[in-house]
Parts: sequence; C-alpha cells; structure tokens
Amino acid sequence: MDYSAATLKGKTAIVTGGSRGLGAAMAQALLAAGASVLVADISPDTETQQHDQNTGRITTVKADISVPDDVQMVVESCLEIYGSIDILVNNAGILMREVRKKVGKEGQIGFWEVDGETFRWFLDVHVIGSFLMSKAVLPYMTKRGSGRILTVTTSFPTMQGKGRTPYGPAKACVEALAAVMAKDLEGTGITVNVVIPGQAVTSTDDAIDDSHDLRDSDGRRIVPRNPPEIMGPPVVWLASDAANDVTGMRIISNRWDINVDPFLALQRAGTEIGWRS
Repeated sequence: MDYSAATLKGKTAIVTGGSRGLGAAMAQALLAAGASVLVADISPDTETQQHDQNTGRITTVKADISVPDDVQMVVESCLEIYGSIDILVNNAGILMREVRKKVGKEGQIGFWEVDGETFRWFLDVHVIGSFLMSKAVLPYMTKRGSGRILTVTTSFPTMQGKGRTPYGPAKACVEALAAVMAKDLEGTGITVNVVIPGQAVTSTDDAIDDSHDLRDSDGRRIVPRNPPEIMGPPVVWLASDAANDVTGMRIISNRWDINVDPFLALQRAGTEIGWRS
C-alpha cells in the first residue's frame, strides 16, 4: 500500500493534541494521504503548517478537550470549515514530566506523592476528553453510516509500571473505554481501534546508548525512543476504507511493516484491545 497516495481523499479528520510529537506526525500523515485535518490543541504553537488544496488542508484551533464547550467548538469548527467528520484521533494527553514538575522531583514518583488534583487532571484529559470527543462526533458519523475513532494509549508495561501514577492508570482507563466503544458500535460502520508507539528497543547496543535520556528545556527527549512518524502508516490504513471491518484492535506501530500487505502487517502488529474480552 502506498501510504503517501490519496487514500483518504475527501475525508476529514480531527486530531486532538496534534500540535507536536505523535499528534503532529499523525496529522501530517493523514494530510499526505489526502485528508483535510483539524488539529485541536491546548497549545496553539504548532509543528503543522497550512497546506494547499492539492495535498489537503490543515487547520489548528485552540481547545481544552476536557471542557465540553471546547469539544463542541472543535466539532462545529470542523463542520464549518470542512463540512464533515470522518476520522477522530484521540491523542491529547499529559506526560509524566508534568507530574515531576508538580512534585519537584526527578526519577520515579510513588503514587502517594501524587495529589488528587493532578490525578484528576490526567483523567480529565486522557479519559474524559476522549469520551467527550468520541460522543460529540458520533451523531455525524452515525448519520453517514461510517467513521473511524482511533485512540492513542501506551504499552501494558507502562500502564502497570512502577512510578507511573497517574499516567499509566489514565492510559489503561482510556483503552478500556475504547474496548467498550468498539463493542457498542459493532455493526454501525464506525470502527474503534487503539494505536500505540510500542516499547523501546532494548538491545545491548541501545542499553548503553544514553542519548534517549537527553532532554530539552521542556523535558522532552531530544532523541525519541520511537520516531513519531511510525504512527503514520497504521493510522492512515486504519482510517481508510480498506479497514472497514477492522475494529476493537490495538496496533503496535513500531511493529507495523509498510513493505507487506496491510492485513499481514495488522496480523503481525495487532492484537485485540486489552480489556475487550
């Protein structure tokens, strides 16, 4: 499959948290495949840029997707600008570095060091935000009899890892939500799938390479453990008409092979969502 072709021509996508990192990479991949993209992000400074009609269009709006009024604004903006909503990528989230900033401590943080306000903040953005966005786009997808909802979570070891409160529990909760949505929407033409970057490679060579621990002034890794661009191919395919019958799956992006048939890539990189059965 040529992932740069116009596979998504005529489709419209909303990508939450799409201003940078994984979100920006997915937004650009959808755009390159022909979709028009609305990026909703609480920080309007963006890596994405305006593009002309030949490659699709991309627009950024400032929004906090844990706030119902902002969610409605995002949906209305997408309909006003592009006229439809075909794809939703629930990507907006908060990383553990924000907890470290609040606690004033580097390294692992025990769950008892996290205050309730911070825990609720993570749940509001990861879980409530994904719930509100999915619910808000549903009437428009139902009316068309088709739609794609993709949710970004994380690896199971990260969900359950030491010192991962509240990031791990929030991601586990939003994955459970995706599992329920997939079952609720069976037979409607609307699919729900989970995509994750995948665990970092842990070969001997990587173990002695400390470049992945070098961070910029914002606490972001200078050398990502997984390049954000790996999210593009599986997201584009899952958003396409070719994946009409694929739902309730979690795709590990760094295992996705762009050189084989996508259904074979799915077999190698995908399993059922963790809490689906």
